[in-house]
Order: sequence, then structure tokens, then C-alpha cells
Amino acid sequence: MRTRRFAGFVATCAVIASTGCGTKATPYTAPPKQAEGLTGCGGGLSIGPAGEAPKEGSLVTKGTVASVDRGEHALAIGLDGGQSFAMSATKDLEAPLKVGDVVDVSIECSVVGWNATDCTGTVSREGALVAFDHGISGWTIVRGPLLERDPHPNYGPTEKFALVVTHAGATATTPLRGCSELRTAQGTFRVSGVEIEHRPPRAPDSADYRHFSVVRVP
Repeated sequence: MRTRRFAGFVATCAVIASTGCGTKATPYTAPPKQAEGLTGCGGGLSIGPAGEAPKEGSLVTKGTVASVDRGEHALAIGLDGGQSFAMSATKDLEAPLKVGDVVDVSIECSVVGWNATDCTGTVSREGALVAFDHGISGWTIVRGPLLERDPHPNYGPTEKFALVVTHAGATATTPLRGCSELRTAQGTFRVSGVEIEHRPPRAPDSADYRHFSVVRVP
């Protein structure tokens, strides 16, 4: 009888995915394959030079764009008053701002943990949105379909969900990588982002969160 119980235990463990046995075991079910998104994406905002860690503080100003310099993953945008900010942008995204544009900028950066600073903001030109990375009026952003599930040997899996973005009667769903295009009467935008959820049993200090960015296509 002892041999049968041991064999049954082994057989049971073999059926469970390689995340382990017992209460921490989580069967892995792969979500459907998702198409890769567009590669010309951006819109995340921060204070400070592009390519460097964002600085804590706020930048709320109106000014004229004096310089637009492209870095590896972001644009460094300087204003005529001496202020500057960074906007995430892949190399194949055409810069949504140019020298001479008059813009309204509102960016807030705060420390959220050891060596971690979180920034959110909005940039507009003549009242028309250019880029933003936080919830604003007129835009609806909700959780979409499951994109990926990453198993863990000792804890529950990490799940990544798409975001469904709706504005002015148009809707786009973000892919796992890259971005989607949202065409509206007010202009065309590229939207990217994901929602992260850690399934139980959760790892210590794990946190669920959502991040996204929207940028106007010139």
C-alpha cells in the first residue's frame, strides 16, 4: 500500500505543470498566439534628460519647443524657457513635436520605492493632445484579453493582459509587444501598454499594476 500511495503521488505530480506540487502548483495554460504590434511607439513622459533616470518633481509650463534631440529610446525636448523633458519614442516613430511648436506640459514624477521614480504626464499642442500616460477625460482604458501567462516554480503565475483603449468612437487593443494604431476624427494615435496581475499564492512584495502610453502620429 505504501508503494501504491507513493506511485500515485508521483503520477499526480507528473500531471501538474512544472510549477511544482501541492498548494503552490499552478497548471499552465498558454493563451492564444497574439500578433506582434507596430514598432513605431512612444508617449511615456518624464522630467530630465532622455536616457537618464527621471528626476523627482513636477514640470507644469507652457512654452515653445526649442530643440528636439533623438536618443536611443526617447526624445529630449527642450523649451525656450530652459526647461526640458523626455518622451519615450522608438527610432522608427516620427517625432510628434518640432521646433517652434507651442506646447502645454504637465508632468509629475514621484519616488515610489528604492531607486524607483514614477512619472505621469500630458503634453498638448494648441489644445490637441500630443502624448499622455495616465487616465484623462474622454479616453476609456480597460483590461482586455490575456496575452501571456508566466509560470513560477514556487508562486502563482504572472499574467499580462492587453488594454482596450476607446476614444471618440474608435477602439484599439494593445498587443504584448509594440503598439496599436487608433484612428479618430481628432487624429491618429499609437497606443501601447499592459496590465500585470500576480495570481495566488503571491510572491512577497509583488504588486499588480497597469502602464500605458499614447502618442499622436504626425
